[in-house]
Amino acid sequence: MDDSTPYPVPQELYIPQKMKAFMAEPQGCALVAALEGQFQCSIVVINDHLSVISSADGVAVDINQIEKILRDVWRKRDVQIMIREAALNASCTHICHTLLPRAYCAVVLFFSSDLQRRSRCTDIIIDQFTGKVTMFGTEQAVNKAREMMIECLTEHFGLLEMNIPPTQRTTRMGYTNSYNPEIRTHLPPNSFLNSVFPMGEPNAILTSTPPTTSIMDEPLLSASLEKHLLFPSDFSVPPPRLSPVQELPLTPPKTCVVEKIKQWIPTTEVGKILGNRAAVKKHIERQFNCVITVHTEVQSSFGATPVEIVAQNKEQCQEARNAVMSLMQSHQDKPASNPPDSGFSTPGSPFTSDSSSTTPEKRGNSRQYHRGSFRDQPKVMLALTPRKLSPSD
Repeated sequence: MDDSTPYPVPQELYIPQKMKAFMAEPQGCALVAALEGQFQCSIVVINDHLSVISSADGVAVDINQIEKILRDVWRKRDVQIMIREAALNASCTHICHTLLPRAYCAVVLFFSSDLQRRSRCTDIIIDQFTGKVTMFGTEQAVNKAREMMIECLTEHFGLLEMNIPPTQRTTRMGYTNSYNPEIRTHLPPNSFLNSVFPMGEPNAILTSTPPTTSIMDEPLLSASLEKHLLFPSDFSVPPPRLSPVQELPLTPPKTCVVEKIKQWIPTTEVGKILGNRAAVKKHIERQFNCVITVHTEVQSSFGATPVEIVAQNKEQCQEARNAVMSLMQSHQDKPASNPPDSGFSTPGSPFTSDSSSTTPEKRGNSRQYHRGSFRDQPKVMLALTPRKLSPSD
């Protein structure tokens, strides 16, 4: 006789994709763990269905109750995020809003606490289902968090093929005047209101006794109102034109406006820009009126080095970046049998001529001149080199 107990049949229920994403978040995982301990069951998400299996023998679990608790917490969480965004939008000065793929958003969510701590921004709100990442804080803090997020994503996924939107102002910048309870508004005195609109007894409406001054004197009433009006009541005459109010700028005008672009190039191609005493880099800087900085101190794990381009406008930055990328592409297209030693002395370089770095006495020679060759060193250096003594001596 077989005494084995039957395996409990799982109960399944359809759940939407957004609720499924909520259950994958830290708050949703903690809620699922709490429900499993409370109902003595196992909760699993299979495709688009919520599967619940009872852990205790002979005890049925109400899957509808579990689904109702999950849905209520999920909806309350969305409302809390909306209230949180509204409060941050009114309290912070700047915001950076971007949409990322889910894999990128997962990396930002993993490093969100580190990004917030190092950039000192007020808060970072991440919606993993839609890929929406919103950063709040001051202008400097939000810009710092944005740059750190770009560097973090570049470290994990390589060169980004998408543009992260720049920092924008929030609605708080529109409210320049705050409420001051010490400043009172100038209202007409109560005596004037009582004289214009006499109410009589408090219970005059409920009693048959008419008020003391039931007869309204229209000329007196209009004269009283005329004194407290800004413009006369004769509408045939248009009101006088007032000078337009000059709105003060919210922020002082910038005296130095610069644009900055960061581009990653292969580490093996850095010598093309910095070779020959950085002649190519200086040529691009003079041509496009910009400053190019190659951050060789940055240790990258995927073999790329950041190049920072600073100019007065975006057009100059874009042109300088295109020049750098065309230089990289021109060297990549060359055959590997005749590699150049620098980016400036190459005959095929788009920025130089054929006779760029060769000395006058070497130009007539058909042999290619190498600056680092031992044969081209002065003979004085060879004479000063100490001789090697043989072991027999």
